[in-house]
Amino acid sequence: MIAAAPLAEGRGWSVHDCRCNAGPNDAPLVESRPYVSIALVVSGTFRFRGRYGEVLMAPGAILVTDGDLEFECRHDDSRGDHCIDFRYERAAFQALAAETGATDATLRMHQIRPTPATLALFARSLGQVRTRDPLALEELSQLAAATTLRSNEAAPADCTVSRSDDLARAAAIARMVEAHSSERLTLADLGRAAGVGRATAIRLFQRAIGITPYQYLLRVRLVAAARLLPTSDDSVTAIAAACGFNDLSEFTRRFKHAFGYPPGRYRRASAPAATGQPQRSTLLA
Repeated sequence: MIAAAPLAEGRGWSVHDCRCNAGPNDAPLVESRPYVSIALVVSGTFRFRGRYGEVLMAPGAILVTDGDLEFECRHDDSRGDHCIDFRYERAAFQALAAETGATDATLRMHQIRPTPATLALFARSLGQVRTRDPLALEELSQLAAATTLRSNEAAPADCTVSRSDDLARAAAIARMVEAHSSERLTLADLGRAAGVGRATAIRLFQRAIGITPYQYLLRVRLVAAARLLPTSDDSVTAIAAACGFNDLSEFTRRFKHAFGYPPGRYRRASAPAATGQPQRSTLLA
C-alpha cells in the first residue's frame, strides 16, 4: 500500500520518495518507525493520529514523526498521497539539533503548517529530487531538520485539532481547492463542499491547516507552477495562466516572494541537467 523509493542516503540520514495508494475503503494504516521522519506532503489529503493528537495533512504541510510508538493514517475521502520523506537515525538527528543550536531535539508535534520557510523548502526539494544529486539531497536533509527544529521551538503546542468532524470538513475544503485551483472559487463554494457557512469555513480551515483558504489556494497554485516550470517548454505566461494566475506581473511577484527567484530564473536553475532541455508536458496533467 506504501511504496518508498530511496533517493539518497548517507551516514545517519536518507531521503525517500513515498507514495501511498490507500483510499476511503481501506482500513487505517497503522505503523511505527524507529527513526525521525520529516515528510513533505506533495499531494493528497489524509488524517494522521499519533501521540500528540490528530491532525489534517494536506499539500504544503510537513508531517513529523519521532520515535517508535504506533501511529495511524486515514484516507477517508480521497485516494493516496505523495511525500518526500527525510529520515534520520536518532543520534544523527540529535547531532543536527546541536549544530543548529536547538535546545531540545525532542519533537512535540506531528504537523508543521505551511509558512514561507516551508514553501521555500518545498521549492528546493521539488527541484533537487529530480536531479537525485547526493550532495544536494544531503543539504536538503539538513535544511529540513533545521526548519523542523525551529518550528518545534517556536510553536510546539499549536498543532492539533481535537474535533474529528472539523478535520473532515477542512479536508473537504482542501480537496475542493486542489481540484479547482486554477478556477475562480468563492467562500460559498468552499462552504458548500464542507457543509458549513462561509465564516465557519474560514475558521475551521485555518485552525486545521494554519492558513486561510485563500492563502492555501495561492500556495497550491505556486507549487503547481514550481513543478511545471522545469518540466515544460510552455511559456511562463502560459504556465501562470494554467495555474490560475491571470496577471503575469502578480504571478512573478508572488513567485519571487515565495521561492526567492523569479519564475524564469527558477526554471533555468531547476531544469533537468541530463537532457539540457525541459520536456514538454501537459499543463496540470
